[in-house]
Amino acid sequence: APPLSPGTAGATAAAAADAAQDGVEACFFALRAVANWVPDTESRVLPAAFRLLTTSIDPSWRPALRAGIAAISAYNTWLHGHTADLLEPVVGLLVTQLETAASRLRARDEAALASRGGGSQPSRASRDHRRLPSGPSAAAKALKAVCSSCRLELARLRALDLRDRLVDAGVSLRDELEVLEGLGHVVCAHDDFDALCAGFERLVAPPALSLANLSGVGGGGHHHHHNGGGELGGGNGGAGVVLNGDYSSSGGSPSGGGGPSSAPRTTTPTAKAVVAELERLTSIVRCTTPPKHHLDENPGRRHPVLALVERLWPVFEAIAETHGDAPHLIERLCRCYKHAMRSCRHFFEPMLTSMITHLVRHFARSPLSSYVYASSICITEFGRDPSKEQILFDMFNSLSSTVFTLFQSLDDFRHRPDVAEEYFYLASRFLDYCPDTLVHSPLLASVLRCGRVGLALEHREAQRGVLHCFERTVVVAQDAANNAQAAAQAADANNQSSLVASGGGAIGASGSAEKDARRAQALRSLLVDGPNGQAFGRDIAEGVVRALTGDLPAYALDEGHGSLVGVLWRLRLFCPSDLPIWCHAALANVPERFASNDIKQDLLVSIAHEPPRKDAFCDALLVFSARCRDLAKVLR
Repeated sequence: APPLSPGTAGATAAAAADAAQDGVEACFFALRAVANWVPDTESRVLPAAFRLLTTSIDPSWRPALRAGIAAISAYNTWLHGHTADLLEPVVGLLVTQLETAASRLRARDEAALASRGGGSQPSRASRDHRRLPSGPSAAAKALKAVCSSCRLELARLRALDLRDRLVDAGVSLRDELEVLEGLGHVVCAHDDFDALCAGFERLVAPPALSLANLSGVGGGGHHHHHNGGGELGGGNGGAGVVLNGDYSSSGGSPSGGGGPSSAPRTTTPTAKAVVAELERLTSIVRCTTPPKHHLDENPGRRHPVLALVERLWPVFEAIAETHGDAPHLIERLCRCYKHAMRSCRHFFEPMLTSMITHLVRHFARSPLSSYVYASSICITEFGRDPSKEQILFDMFNSLSSTVFTLFQSLDDFRHRPDVAEEYFYLASRFLDYCPDTLVHSPLLASVLRCGRVGLALEHREAQRGVLHCFERTVVVAQDAANNAQAAAQAADANNQSSLVASGGGAIGASGSAEKDARRAQALRSLLVDGPNGQAFGRDIAEGVVRALTGDLPAYALDEGHGSLVGVLWRLRLFCPSDLPIWCHAALANVPERFASNDIKQDLLVSIAHEPPRKDAFCDALLVFSARCRDLAKVLR
């Protein structure tokens, strides 16, 4: 055969390379597809595949590398059993990919700068918020997964140095946040509590210092972080200094030898820069949950996240004061609060009063839904504690006063639908966690009255919040009535000797039954009897029926966490004799153009059917709503 020309030979080699690349990509794609069925003990195919990925794939084969990195995420738990020979090469590959991506972004920025005719380099804040593909890169997600599954091994390998290396490379904010979350898992893997705290402080020091400067509490000006470090928690350097320091009183880096390490960062007092630093801080805090035994074995120890919040509290206050009119920034601030409370759990108690005061005060000043959501986290974490019921009720009462001032009419609801949504979810959570103080207060009637107005709001999420509040109110009433009835039947079945034998347990059971009975009676008085003749159950049923006919908005017909059908079904169980009467009265006021007499009669028969069956009841309401909509189309 004649020899190939240089052009033909080159084309043939390129085709062979493309075929090899496609084959490698397909292999890793197939491995990822079967990951759920591959045991962690597999020792033939996966080790060879990971060695191929980390040593033999040409860096220009980007599709094959992407498929391989996705396989790392899928097999991160398998990797935990093969860390001796594969962990360092895998982590090295992922870090290299992140650095390469950062280099490409930097080249793009430089090209854009050149096209504009020169000028200054883009700031850190602008790089953080430049247009990027949605979500973090596959390499960042894979590195986070590896940090989570191999946290103990990475803690021994000085993994915290990765943050400094990647920040120096200029990775995007989204990728940096993923890496910080992963390193939070690594920090918590440490057996020594002091080393754990030192590692945590090393991670949080850069964003904490930047926030202090940006807020004006830290004295302002530029600051630089000293390079250095050593192993996680090792040495007598800056980690120990920061651990005992105060972020709000220093405008520069912690003093001392090897302090927290990061790239030099120059910040400007802008909302975007504050948001970026809050996101960094939140990514670390949300994954820093020390093992419970660290704190239980020594009650004198403070949770590291609690210590951080206490030191940064003047900074948080200053941010809320300065940027109270920036909803996006306040949402990030309250998200940081949320993850701090969830990380600390009951250890957050020393800051609870300050947090509640902060949220209530700033919500009255700037009524943003983020403050209401953060308040609901307070209820989630402390609502089961009887000693906190009163302070949580005072918080809810203060928030309600602001909400009722805001929502004087339906137009007010239209201006702030997100606040309405979060407020009624907050009320629902209060009923779930600590209902008694609210059930026995006139405030619940005001909440239901406000919700009855908001039911007419044309906003899907806000209507679901209102309906969820209605549904949880009736559920609490129904559960209390059922528990009280069961306790009464059990008491009737016991004779005097069994009561004496049960001793204190019978007394406790009797007290619980009495509590349920009082709760059920209070809610029956509110929903069925009604204060001043206003039965809120009737008002709720009327509003739901009007929504089913199309007279009011009907976004959530039959969904979880609040729906029109769900509210009526709960009322059917709690007050079976009253709901048919309420629905009959409500349908009598519905014009013929919304529902004909035949459609109304069919619904009333289904509602009153005994015994009630949920499927048949819900189907009847859905059919009724569909027939009303069909009639409206015909008349239109």
